Formats: sequence, C-alpha cells, structure tokens
Amino acid sequence: MFRTIRSHTFYEPPLGKDSVVLDLGANRGAFAKQMSARYGGTYYLAEANPFLAESLREETSFPVWHCAVAATEGPITFNIAENDEGSSLLPLPNQSVYNCVLRQSVQVPGRRLDSLITELGSPKIDLLKMDIEGAEVMVLGSLSTAALQSIGQITVEFHSDPVFGFDLQRGVEQAIRRLRRHGFLCLDFSANSRQDVLFLNRVMYRIPAINSLRWTLGTNRPPWLAKVVNSFPPQLTNTVRRLLDWLTT
Repeated sequence: MFRTIRSHTFYEPPLGKDSVVLDLGANRGAFAKQMSARYGGTYYLAEANPFLAESLREETSFPVWHCAVAATEGPITFNIAENDEGSSLLPLPNQSVYNCVLRQSVQVPGRRLDSLITELGSPKIDLLKMDIEGAEVMVLGSLSTAALQSIGQITVEFHSDPVFGFDLQRGVEQAIRRLRRHGFLCLDFSANSRQDVLFLNRVMYRIPAINSLRWTLGTNRPPWLAKVVNSFPPQLTNTVRRLLDWLTT
C-alpha cells in the first residue's frame, strides 16, 4: 500500500508505466532512478545546483530543469552547502550536524511550480516529490488551486526540525492546513517530525472515509488520544486499544 524510497513515502497502487512523476530537488537522481526501475513512467527532474543539474543531464535520460523552484520567477540566489544535499534558497546555518554550511552562493533561474506544471502539458501529476531544503513552505503556499487539484500525491521532506536551523515550524503547519483544506489527506510517517509527510488527493483517489481514518491514526495518532483511552475503566481501555490497533493495521 505504502512504500518508502530514499526517505520519501508514497501511495503505491496508482503508480505504473503511465505515471507522471515530478522530482523537485533531484540531487543526483537516486529517487527517480529507483522509482523508474520499479514502476516505469515518465519522470521530470528539477535541480538548482548547476553542477548536479549538468551531471543529471549527462548521466540520466530524464528531462532536467536547472532551476530553483520558488514562489516567483526570475534569477534567485542559491546557497550551495558543503554537504550538497543541504543546499537551499534559504540562508544556511553557521553550524550544522549534517555539514550543511555554506560553500558558495550562485545565481540560478527561479521557477514557479505552476509554471513547470504548465510546461509539462500533462493533465495530471501522479506523484510530486519535494525535497528542496526549506523552500517547500513557500512553494506549497504559492501553488494555485488548479495545480493542486491536478496532483495525485505529494511526498515532502519538510525542514521544520530545529536541527536544520531554518525556523519553519509555523510555516510548515500552515502549509499542511492549506493542503488539508484543498482535500488532501496528510500522513506523517516520521513520528510527527514532518520529515516524511505524504499528502493524498482524496477526491482523485476516491479514498473511503474509513481508510482516511485508519491511515491517519496509524501515522498521526494524537498524543491526547492515549490519555483519553487510559482514563477509561481497564476493561473498556483494553477494548478501545484493540479497536485502535485493528483500525491502524
């Protein structure tokens, strides 16, 4: 049902040889390569780091945009980190446990996600993978309703954990609320750290309410629920726990 590749979890049933997958923050293309080998489909990659973008064009057969996906179009400063997986449009921290400190800053083309989707000309994006080191908040916030409705699922590594040094906690929660308002089911597979979050278009996939409940409780069981269940008489507590376990398996 759900599968994880390169720390990104996605909903497996809709994917196949006719799928269209958009990979934002492709880095060296490992996610797209593994997905293509397993499911087939058509893949489009966006990578802001000019050195990595050139390598992707030389070493893969995927169409590659050299651009930073952002809230606006036009030239934009991109900060390349010593650990290039941590490069970002956002200012990089002075210290980082992942060595995501600044190596150099370069000017790169900035593109709105709406613009990229229009350029594809596809009526549907089956999977959008987003790993753009903090810029995901601005990109999701600027994405039009029409574009959102054309996307089946979005797998995102958010960067709100303090270890990244971006102070994005509030922005991430706002982005999640917006997608929920637009009919997406939010599933956090990273124990609420927001580093592996999947959004499913409930209308496009016709997800039954019982599945929405089961999957949500299985990935995002709220802390208060355990307190409520533990306040019940012992026999009722055990019954409710068994019911919750059944719902989430």
